[in-house]
Amino acid sequence: MKSILVIFLVFFIFPLFSQEKIKILDFKTKEPIPFVTVILDNNNGIYSDENGEIDNSFLTSEKIHLTCIGYDELEILVKDLLDNTIFLKSNTTFLNEVVVSNKNSKFKTSKFDVTKHNNFMDGHMLIIGGEISCFINNSNEGKTVQIKTIKIPVITKTISFSKDKENKKQIVKKLKFASKFKLSFYDNNNGKPGNPIYTPKSIVFNLSQEKSVFDINISDYDIYLPNEGLFVSLINLGPVDENDKFIQSEPFEVKQFNGKQVKVVKPTKPFFPVIKEWNASKTFYRFSFDNDSKWEMFYKHGKKNNSEVHNLGIGYELNVYEQF
Repeated sequence: MKSILVIFLVFFIFPLFSQEKIKILDFKTKEPIPFVTVILDNNNGIYSDENGEIDNSFLTSEKIHLTCIGYDELEILVKDLLDNTIFLKSNTTFLNEVVVSNKNSKFKTSKFDVTKHNNFMDGHMLIIGGEISCFINNSNEGKTVQIKTIKIPVITKTISFSKDKENKKQIVKKLKFASKFKLSFYDNNNGKPGNPIYTPKSIVFNLSQEKSVFDINISDYDIYLPNEGLFVSLINLGPVDENDKFIQSEPFEVKQFNGKQVKVVKPTKPFFPVIKEWNASKTFYRFSFDNDSKWEMFYKHGKKNNSEVHNLGIGYELNVYEQF
């Protein structure tokens, strides 16, 4: 009799502790919306996964704020969720001016190389929810210019020296990491990222220690370069496992220090090579899980160092079409 009772309790209790999923769907098409920004309390948050779902265990706030390019923002009380489903309405104001070009016409590809290094101390760790935006200039005013490829440099190893003063040896250590990132685009608003440029499908990819430069081909997305240029951004969505599956994760964790609970940033990789310059800043930063997330000039440690400028040295390829 006792064994029957135990079995009954297990099957009865298990559903109560099972991890249900919240689905985020397009209001019109009822299709799932992947990688929606879900802002929680205290500058915390997560992203929906590839299936537009978020784990119920993350919803510890009374309310959540959802944002996604191409959709109206939504703030909702967790207690008001119905059938574990959230619908977002598409926003037509994000539809950009269509650039008409003849894909059969001739073009010349212009290449702009990345600026990279493996100096670990001059690298920047972009936390989950962090977004870095880099300027792409247009020196082909009056011509149709399509962005073909974005080239992203990462630091794949650290170099140090042994402590032996007489026989110092160089020690090279390979970094191990695998994280999912998203590309977004913004127009140029007086030298800073402005309005988002809508793409029908999210541009997501993984960065790992396999290569020091990742080429992201975006030619199928028809992103055209305005005369005034635009900004391309990198958003850290979170880590992936050994099977390249996205691991839903918040940017912070709570640890015990001297008997007190302290919120600290979760260590994430890769590190991006920071370029120290004295020219105008071409790189900006913001934190996606901040309700008032404003673009600020990017500095490696978050603080301005005299008049030194910090930039991320991304590269890119442009298809410049002939004029007729």
